[in-house]
Formats: sequence, C-alpha cells, structure tokens
Amino acid sequence: MHVCEVCGYTTDRSERIRVHARRHTGEKPFQCPECPFRTAVKANMKRHITTHSPLKPYRCKSTECSFATNDKSYLKVHERLHTNEKPYSCELCDYKAAIQSHLAAHRRRHLTSKDHCCKQCPYATSVIEDLRVHILRHSREKKHSCPQCPYRAYLKSAVTAHMKKHTII
Repeated sequence: MHVCEVCGYTTDRSERIRVHARRHTGEKPFQCPECPFRTAVKANMKRHITTHSPLKPYRCKSTECSFATNDKSYLKVHERLHTNEKPYSCELCDYKAAIQSHLAAHRRRHLTSKDHCCKQCPYATSVIEDLRVHILRHSREKKHSCPQCPYRAYLKSAVTAHMKKHTII
C-alpha cells in the first residue's frame, strides 16, 4: 500500500501515488505540442490533443457563439458558460463550479494544510502553483494581452483561454 505523506491518500499502485503527488507539487509534465496546455495526467493530455482535430461536429446552440468541438462532453460544459449553470457545490462553503474537476481542486484547498505562504501579504495556500499566480498579482503588471481586444492578464495561459472566445475551438 502506498500512502501520500501530505494528505493521507492511499493506493495499491505506485504509479497512482506518483500522479497523485503532482496535485501537491503543481507539476504538469505533459505539454501539448500544439498549444500552451499542460497537465499532470497523461490520459488528460491524450483527450486534450483531440481538441486540435479539424473535425468538430458538435456546435454550440447559441446563435451568438461559434464554439465547436469534437467532444460532446466539452460542448455540454461549454454551454454552461451561456446559462451560468454550476451544478457542482462545495459542502464546506458557498463555492459552485460548472466543471466537476474544478470542484475537486477547490475541495483540496479545504483539506490540505496551507504551507505555501506569500512573503508580501498573509495569503497562504496548499497549492504551490496558486502561490506563483498570487505573487504575480503583487506586481500589478499584466504583461500578457489579447491581440484582438483590450483584455490583459498576469498569465499567458489566461490570455490563451480568453482568446477562445474570439474563435471556433
């Protein structure tokens, strides 16, 4: 039996404990060859790569939206942007999410110790990547900008995600 030293998660498979540990370290070793997307789980990368396929038979029903995808479940999640539906709720606070994995990530923030601390303010988090993003906010400089509108962000990945609003995915 393998046990996570940070949160107590247990599994009988060594590979699962290695993948699980990435939740605490923020490590995302799998990089998409076609865009900035990164993930900690190889299966998630395989699924993501299919989004780059030119065949996109599933289209958003909204007349003002041009979103299209080759994955029916992605379409369902996308359509929640238009309805603001957030069917997944945290039982410990009032947080709600449109995507189940976002709720799972949120819950981990409640359950693990907040041992990554900002040196400039009282902010603390259990996820090192959250601290890295937080520290960028102290600079107040939004270095990354959308080439199609005035949107600016601290993170290049935020601009990349924003740009999907301008194009068919």
